[in-house]
Amino acid sequence: MRELKGFKDVILGSQKIIMKLPNNITPDEIAKTRDRFPHAFSRRLHYRILIIFGWGPFAALVIYTLVDFGFTFERIYYGLGKLGHVISFMFPPFLYEDLAGWTEILHAIAETVAMAFMGTLMASFASLFLGFLGAKNIMHYWPFHYIQVLISISINGLFVQ
Repeated sequence: MRELKGFKDVILGSQKIIMKLPNNITPDEIAKTRDRFPHAFSRRLHYRILIIFGWGPFAALVIYTLVDFGFTFERIYYGLGKLGHVISFMFPPFLYEDLAGWTEILHAIAETVAMAFMGTLMASFASLFLGFLGAKNIMHYWPFHYIQVLISISINGLFVQ
């Protein structure tokens, strides 16, 4: 094994670790620190028990479910062959008769995207107008400002439920 410059072999417990140590720290000082602060070098008992009782029932449930459903890799491999058939249910049936149906589907998709874009654009302009109307430093006439704040609070209350 080749010697690495600045690295030392340190034995912590039963493990031999190669680590870079400052020149003034010795393995004996590390052992003393480990004896002085044992919880810094290992997990506490209640934490280990929590891991066992937390993950143990979950692992048991997963194993029980796999056994109950008869999980085998052969069934997974066989099921992947049917994946194309399942995906075919996501499209209308007339697409399989001719490819002319694609134009209707693409037109409907483009129309949906256009409606979403136009709605977003109109909402942006409306929010810009209402934002200026609700700003005290722009709208000095206080009834307009408070009416807009009241409308904003009311609209917010409608959608928060």
